Amino acid sequence: MKNFLLGLSALFLAFVPPGLAHTAPSSITFSPLLYPGPVDVQFTSSPSAADGPRVFPINATTFDWWYFDAVSDDGTQAVTIIFFTSSYIGFSFNPTSAIDPLNIYVFANFPNGTSTSFPVPATSVTITTDGNGATGEWTGTGIGFQGAADLSTYNVTFDNALLGLSGSISLASRGPGHYYCGPLEAGLDEQVLSNIGWANVMPAADAVVDLTLSGQPLKFNGNGYHDKNWGDTPFTSALQSWYWGHATFGDYNIVFFDMVDAAGEEKVGGYALLNGEVIGSTCTTGMVIRPVGTPYPPTQSTALPTQLTINMTLNDGSTLSAVVTKVATQIDIKLYTRWIGTIKGTVHGVTQSGSSVWEQFAVNP
Repeated sequence: MKNFLLGLSALFLAFVPPGLAHTAPSSITFSPLLYPGPVDVQFTSSPSAADGPRVFPINATTFDWWYFDAVSDDGTQAVTIIFFTSSYIGFSFNPTSAIDPLNIYVFANFPNGTSTSFPVPATSVTITTDGNGATGEWTGTGIGFQGAADLSTYNVTFDNALLGLSGSISLASRGPGHYYCGPLEAGLDEQVLSNIGWANVMPAADAVVDLTLSGQPLKFNGNGYHDKNWGDTPFTSALQSWYWGHATFGDYNIVFFDMVDAAGEEKVGGYALLNGEVIGSTCTTGMVIRPVGTPYPPTQSTALPTQLTINMTLNDGSTLSAVVTKVATQIDIKLYTRWIGTIKGTVHGVTQSGSSVWEQFAVNP
């Protein structure tokens, strides 16, 4: 039966025109069967569909995912949901993909200090694009997302009585999205590292979380975020280390990157909003991120940091300085760790506090 289905898949794909990821129809449905050959992967931005699929179909070395999170204003509660269409070789940090490349992973930190994380496998996935927004249905999970065409809002919905999942996460955008080196416009290189694409369609959002996860309530207002990553080679082959995060303090919102690529070259990225207006954006210089009290760059044998310092040069030449501090851990599997916590940020001599989500990949032993 499996060989028969693979044959049908190959026959269908023979009639798919080249460059499908660039001129994708409004809806694409993914099968959990990995395609046994090269696939189309998009790394140049299109006039629309900024949040649409970039890999179709899925093969043994590709990955594509949609990432959503929300963190409370005090940095003590959070929820993260990642919707995968990824092979296990492509993104080996998610072991569920070895069984089902179409799955969702949910992480949550509750107000009593406990946390939970669990995968939810799907039988198929349908992504529908409308304008720059996207709607995703992971069939059989009861979990999906719905995005506005203008990227002004996103909702992530839960309805799975068997797993005790219900409720929603509502996100209302605070400012324009962007690619690594520019706004959401056509013709830009979407790669954040070689062979890894990134689109940040919602760098900051007002978040309203009203969920029940495995029967446990999680309800707060706070700061939200949504992006996506994809690639055509195994993720771990493209880098040695990676820091990423987003944070809100006062009326400021920031997104930050520090990466060491496979060749050992450091790359940075930064994006800053003030009251919804872009006041800083860089993909070359003007951003320094370092762990406090632990070596840089991180490896699997170094201690995990509990703080990062961030120094970013804004568009007017002034400096944004900040420290993010761990309050709780969402996931720690040695190769990859994600934290929630607080931030103290200073701009023009004024210091304000807020909340943050940040992560570390450490590939080298």
